[in-house]
Amino acid sequence: MRKRKAVAVLVYFTAGFCLEGYIEFLAGLEPIAISHSLYGLVAGTALIGIACALSFFRLRWAAVCALSGAAVSWPLLWRQFLMTFGPDGLWVLTYHPDTSAAVVSLIVSTGYAVLQLWPLLRSEAGPSKPKAIWALPVATVYTMTLLGVANWPNIWSLFFKLRYGS
Repeated sequence: MRKRKAVAVLVYFTAGFCLEGYIEFLAGLEPIAISHSLYGLVAGTALIGIACALSFFRLRWAAVCALSGAAVSWPLLWRQFLMTFGPDGLWVLTYHPDTSAAVVSLIVSTGYAVLQLWPLLRSEAGPSKPKAIWALPVATVYTMTLLGVANWPNIWSLFFKLRYGS
């Protein structure tokens, strides 16, 4: 059970962190480019952050909270996802890293929340979950990779400052 809680914390933390980075990216744009759906994205990010904290105590309620946050966040990010998703599939490279990390983390957290609620939706009686031996290492690698992608420009500027001084 602790492993499932740790995986849920990592998945929801990554989604909340990447969505917060995307909101920060949008805040730097012109005020005309920011629509009212940004408020929904902020609310969705807050719900996913609450789901991260709630997953220490109740996994099912954390999944409900994360799915609610994803449902509120998807209207703005769905347009971003579809805008440049062409036949070449290089939308990750054409966007700012915050956008691609936010979309990928929202896809993963939505899928994870649905998988957590699947027994409830199918009306299964017991929590007969198969043991996932690789779940925690995969979630850790996913979190480290996505946080590295989301902060890629900051990492390079940090290396530059370390090398050449301020």
